[in-house]
Amino acid sequence: MAEIFSPLSLSFASSSLIRSFCCLVSASSRAILSLALAYKTLRLRSSINLCFISSSVSFTLTLYHGMWREVWRVTKILFRRYALSRRRRRSVKILALVDKMMQNKDMHGESSKTTPPLRSTALQDLIRSYEARYRFSISFRTSLISDSQEIFSWQNDIRRPAASLMKLFVLGALADEIASGNYDTRQKLTVHTFVGGSGLLKYVGTPIALTFEELAHFMIAYSDNSATNRLIELLTINRVNEFINKIGARNTKMVVPMMPTKACGLKDYNYTTADDILLFYKGLSNNFPKSVHRGCAPLCRKFFAASQPSFLNTMTFFASDVQTRCLKGVAKHNFLSLGKYVYALLSAFRGKRLTKNVAHNRIIAQKSATDKTIFHDSCAVRLGNDFLYVVCMIQCDEGNFYKPLTKRYRAARRLLRRIGKIALNKIHQ
Repeated sequence: MAEIFSPLSLSFASSSLIRSFCCLVSASSRAILSLALAYKTLRLRSSINLCFISSSVSFTLTLYHGMWREVWRVTKILFRRYALSRRRRRSVKILALVDKMMQNKDMHGESSKTTPPLRSTALQDLIRSYEARYRFSISFRTSLISDSQEIFSWQNDIRRPAASLMKLFVLGALADEIASGNYDTRQKLTVHTFVGGSGLLKYVGTPIALTFEELAHFMIAYSDNSATNRLIELLTINRVNEFINKIGARNTKMVVPMMPTKACGLKDYNYTTADDILLFYKGLSNNFPKSVHRGCAPLCRKFFAASQPSFLNTMTFFASDVQTRCLKGVAKHNFLSLGKYVYALLSAFRGKRLTKNVAHNRIIAQKSATDKTIFHDSCAVRLGNDFLYVVCMIQCDEGNFYKPLTKRYRAARRLLRRIGKIALNKIHQ
């Protein structure tokens, strides 16, 4: 508050108010003189004098209104300065938090009996505060590829519903099959079954033929459930689980496709852990185990590079033939959903959570997941010659994360952005 009511701010406010008061006094005096002159000549009862009186009164009221507009303008300026000072104080708190984390030698791979253990860093206090305040259950893991020791972890081995994070392993299984020569990226598949949830194809309303590369783009860039289910239908759930076992993700399993129906069993769900998501990202940037084809990781990186929400990728997709066909299908068969289609089309720019403050050319891969009770995000970021991986999984039975205006949704999004700002922008720049 000291910044708001500084001498400069007070002098600005006082000068503005004094100027408004002087204008009001001068206008009032002129109006009183006009009314006095009009009263002396009121016996003539001419229309000219009546018009003169009315114009004087209106002039006075106009100046009163101008004064209040000036007061309102000064109030808005002071409020903006107050909001700016709050942001500055919050930035100072974040920088102080980063300084505390940088003082921990364990973060740099060193071990000492005098330093506190890795789990007692300031980031742990941040996660604990959100767990206590919003009843979140959080799993967190971050690591550098060059370090044998993790930077920070928190409940990283707890199984949680995977939701859209399972699409990472579907992409890996698809890339493994293509690299092995079983499929071609230009081979076409017809999507004839559409499911709800996230995605664009559900608005098309008619079967559409897409290549493997286009289906992978819809699955990664727009988290399209219909495109994912078509790939799962081709690969089979067993083939996806086989890839999961090959990379060593022992606490991850695909049980049902995306948005399962009653026939699949509503109580069954796909699950994973923060450790297993980190295993996929490590294989993505440093090649998967020998049991996986060597061409799998480069192909996955190619799919992710084309799916990043950059201006070039977006313009390329907007001008593509598949986008034109989808737009024609929506306009012809489901015209009332055209606005929803355009809104979902722009979701790639709204989906950044951990990587909100990271340049897109540093992002190797990212994947988020949202369900009624979960709010996940993960990313792999290039840091010079090194790679940083961050996985954060939030679960809350009372979350209702489908509604962006709820308190817990905004809190979860704010937590992910704060973690991303600390872990990605400050620690290892």
